[in-house]
Amino acid sequence: MNHDLEPQAAARVGQLVFSFARLDFLLALALRNLLAASRSEDLNPLIERLGFKEKLDALREVISSKRSERHEAAAEYEVWYAKADKLRATRNAFVHGRWGVQSQD
Repeated sequence: MNHDLEPQAAARVGQLVFSFARLDFLLALALRNLLAASRSEDLNPLIERLGFKEKLDALREVISSKRSERHEAAAEYEVWYAKADKLRATRNAFVHGRWGVQSQD
């Protein structure tokens, strides 16, 4: 029965990684849209260099700079940011952690 644990754990960690990849993509889209460059393709190389945490922080700065226009959205983002950052730390622990399953064969 314990031999089933490793594939199940790998599947869950894989789902977590794929979910973060989607979220990372959506953060990049949000940055592109909020920065509204005349040619958004000029932003792509810059945004693609950013890691997940850097995109979170960059989006936070952009929203903060537009706070007077969108105070409610900025407040909602701060709440979401705290949750996303905490989840990011959990994801990092799973992805970068050491994994060992003790066999009982």
